[in-house]
Amino acid sequence: MTCIAALVRGSKMWMGWDSAGSNNNLLDLYGEGTKKAFAGKIGEEVCLIGGAGSKRYIELLEHSFEFPALPDSTTPGAMMRWLIVDVIKGIRSILKEGGIMTTKDGVESPPGNLLVGVRGRLYEIEADLGVRCLLDHFGAIGSGAAEARGVFFGFEKLRIECEPETAILTAREAAERWTPGVRGPFQIINSS
Repeated sequence: MTCIAALVRGSKMWMGWDSAGSNNNLLDLYGEGTKKAFAGKIGEEVCLIGGAGSKRYIELLEHSFEFPALPDSTTPGAMMRWLIVDVIKGIRSILKEGGIMTTKDGVESPPGNLLVGVRGRLYEIEADLGVRCLLDHFGAIGSGAAEARGVFFGFEKLRIECEPETAILTAREAAERWTPGVRGPFQIINSS
């Protein structure tokens, strides 16, 4: 259980995560060195990736995954094609090599979802490796996602201006308050 939340303002992106690791019977808190998200470089650009599910998933991506070159075009269609074709192909390969890609009835599935921020847009890579471009300038995955999205929506709807870090921390606090598997302390990275 976890909560990964992200926010975009212009071309800058922020992503935060909690410190809980849990299964059905046990809740542990991870130390500061254990990350659920990371910032990867693609040429001169930064991509933020956060993962809900297996810790091994995000570890393999952070330390073994080489991002394919970004498309020249920044159109939504070009970015979706880049994610669906190039990025997913690389993720599948890394997960197979790492021994954590499962196959059931001929269908492959990774051990969780990813939240990806690149070029000022947010995308979710779902448990079937489907890719969704998020309409809003915010997103969240994990067991505390609904609470985090609710906070972001409230800020946007009420036109509440605050620092991105404050918005993410407030979203995380709401997730911690109402989700048993989400716990602080919280960590935040950005694309700067």
